[in-house]
Amino acid sequence: MNINYNWKREISKEDKSYIEERISPLIAQDCKPCHIGTISVSLYIDNPLDNNLEGEVNCSCGKKVCSFQGDSLVKTISFNKDEKVI
Repeated sequence: MNINYNWKREISKEDKSYIEERISPLIAQDCKPCHIGTISVSLYIDNPLDNNLEGEVNCSCGKKVCSFQGDSLVKTISFNKDEKVI
């Protein structure tokens, strides 16, 4: 699965790499797109003191597949799909 990350707030390259590396397998496991192709993941992280991570996964067709929230260390991430926790 190819993933295109779109960050809504600028953070360091190191932090981006760290988060993307850790969240990619979780997205592949928990968010199944309806079409084959590159999915888009929009990510937002709070200020450095809060470290809350939120995101949305969209299929290549543009349909929202799921959303998620958790900590920026990607230790606790909850995925939501159709109002249900996955």
